[in-house]
Amino acid sequence: MVWSQQEIHTLINIRKTTNQLYWNIFGHLRRTYWNNVANRLNNYCNSNYMGKQCKRKFNNLVIQYNNMELYATNDQKERRSRMFFDELRTRFWEDPFNRPRHDVAKNTATITRRKSDVRARKKRRERRERKRRDGSGSGGFGSNDNNENNRHY
Repeated sequence: MVWSQQEIHTLINIRKTTNQLYWNIFGHLRRTYWNNVANRLNNYCNSNYMGKQCKRKFNNLVIQYNNMELYATNDQKERRSRMFFDELRTRFWEDPFNRPRHDVAKNTATITRRKSDVRARKKRRERRERKRRDGSGSGGFGSNDNNENNRHY
């Protein structure tokens, strides 16, 4: 489902006005918070979003804002993606009590890094398997010879 500009503005405003409440809720109770945000958004915009979708959309807006802040240029091509930049400039979503928090952008980078690590390990494993298959009978590492010196446990 594609979000309209009105829905995004409404989501930002709901999240902005309930920021204090958000930071006073812990753990799995935030699921209820996001469901309430979705209900308010749906009532106001006559839409049909779930809490999970609202949370994901808002977190993606924050990530986009952080990326724009880091890499923003005066290029007109990026004008459309800067649409909500001014609304997010106050960084209202941050904890007003300055407690240590879960950083969405850092975790996204961590997840991406983990995925690339998994892919790299898989490629190394496949190369080793290929070497074992192709190198059989060569008498070296990975060979199928019965010689005790070539066995690796």
